[in-house]
Amino acid sequence: KKNNYVVKNNLAENRFNIANQIVNPSYISFWSAFSYYGYTEQQIRAIQLVSIKQVKNLKFKGLFIETTTFKPKEFFGYTRINNFVIAEKEKLIIDCLYKPEKCGGIDELKKCLKNSWQDINQKNLLSI
Repeated sequence: KKNNYVVKNNLAENRFNIANQIVNPSYISFWSAFSYYGYTEQQIRAIQLVSIKQVKNLKFKGLFIETTTFKPKEFFGYTRINNFVIAEKEKLIIDCLYKPEKCGGIDELKKCLKNSWQDINQKNLLSI
């Protein structure tokens, strides 16, 4: 992207930030967010984003960026952590219920939900 630079040595540690900069606005969700929060042991190769823009999947210096387009009214429930934007834990569950194939299917979602249940605010989850 024009006028955006990254030091090649820091590519892996800044991959979420880079993905958010390439696809803007966006937030990390699905399996990528489950992995970041530690709710799955799966090693995720693609960085999965949600955006209101239609963007083709991208490959950049060994990073695979997969974007799922949501309607503007569905684009909420995210927070900034360090230098990147990621789904809040409760919204992550909703996103995965909406598109279970993006997090490994219903069985993987069930496992991740069980692993995350103590960390999420169930009242907030039910109000979404």
